[in-house]
Amino acid sequence: MGTYHIFDQVSVQDVSDDACYLYNFLNDFGIEIRKKYIDRLENREISFRNLKQEWLDFLISRKFIYEGSLDQDYYSRQAASIEQKLNSTARFTLLPVQYACNFSCRYCYENHELKQRYGMDQIDEILRVIGNRECRWFSVEYFGGEPLLNVRWIRAFQEKLKDQEGFLPSSMTTNAYLLTGGLFSSLADLKILSYQITLDGTRESHDWLRPLASGAGTWDTILNNLKEIRRLDRQFRISLRVNFNSSNSSDEKMEEFFESIKFLENDQRFRLLFRPVGDYSSANGRSSDPDVLAQAGSLQEVQQSFESKALERGYVLADISMFTSAGGAVCYAAKKNSRVIGADGRLMKCTLAVDREINSIGSYKDASADEQKNRLWTFSKDKVREGCKSCVLFFQCLGISCPLKAMKPDSYRCLRYRIDESFLVQKIRKCKEILRTARLNSDK
Repeated sequence: MGTYHIFDQVSVQDVSDDACYLYNFLNDFGIEIRKKYIDRLENREISFRNLKQEWLDFLISRKFIYEGSLDQDYYSRQAASIEQKLNSTARFTLLPVQYACNFSCRYCYENHELKQRYGMDQIDEILRVIGNRECRWFSVEYFGGEPLLNVRWIRAFQEKLKDQEGFLPSSMTTNAYLLTGGLFSSLADLKILSYQITLDGTRESHDWLRPLASGAGTWDTILNNLKEIRRLDRQFRISLRVNFNSSNSSDEKMEEFFESIKFLENDQRFRLLFRPVGDYSSANGRSSDPDVLAQAGSLQEVQQSFESKALERGYVLADISMFTSAGGAVCYAAKKNSRVIGADGRLMKCTLAVDREINSIGSYKDASADEQKNRLWTFSKDKVREGCKSCVLFFQCLGISCPLKAMKPDSYRCLRYRIDESFLVQKIRKCKEILRTARLNSDK
């Protein structure tokens, strides 16, 4: 057998003395190969001995390996295919109360004085924007501020959406303080089935980081709401986000946190997401309280510790699809058919750069957008950086995991430098194992 090249988007990991594991980030295929079948593995080249032809054909057809020179157009073809997929569904992020909120989170970047609200008379105007989309399928995400402060409007709008062709289930980012089991169930009836909810570690750290606007704690109410939701006999998906810093990331604090949510273990409707508290305000020319920010030197180590403990307890990690799907790490703002619709009448691209002029691309009053501005944010295969093509995560982010940062190439930091490749492959495998076990148990 000859010598083959391993595609740059295939991660090669030693898993034991007698086997290695190849994971393909292009198509989410993984395969373990016994070393007795490997003649040589060096410098992204591999040759085999006594390997069945059907397995060699599998490795070639699934784009683990290739012979000779790589087709010059390979990456542009793949990028074009992913671009088509990303643009096949429109995403509309709605701000029912603009940035008004019942919380006063210490790291929040939003101006809670901007309290415009959608009125019932705006339902048809927003439906007109949705109706003018270029693709058949669309989804709606409710964001804020705290969107549930205008839940009456959300209910009325979801009722209207049910009659729209191409409507996919909706999602919501909420602090969950108002999200009782009863409210959750009624919203699920209206096809809001996916949520991101934040619970910042222990009661002590969460209540310090995420108090009510009055200063009172919020942990107990959110935890009780999660318990009510957990008891519901229906399908949904909740990503429970934990923002960590020095107040909640010691081993003792981690154990305390996992004990407090033990009632969620082995329920695959709930997934966990761990992120360091960052200086989100910098996107709008401001700065956050330095006492709140996570310490830069230990971010990856702390995140991996949280994730390892979660995996040991049988939780699937909420960000895993970012890495198992081509285009999974491309920001929503980089997608051609993505819009943020503010209660102030603006059409925008990004929910982070809320005060930036470049973020305003039009008005929903006339249901139109400035396409030249939209293109500044939007991914296309023609924007791919040559240097990105050798990255193991190229097909995940296509060099535009954050279009806001990509507008300043000198300060753009590649997604790859924020992850440990070996640990990432391990957590992908572990999440797959957890899901496989859950499916087997559900079939019994």
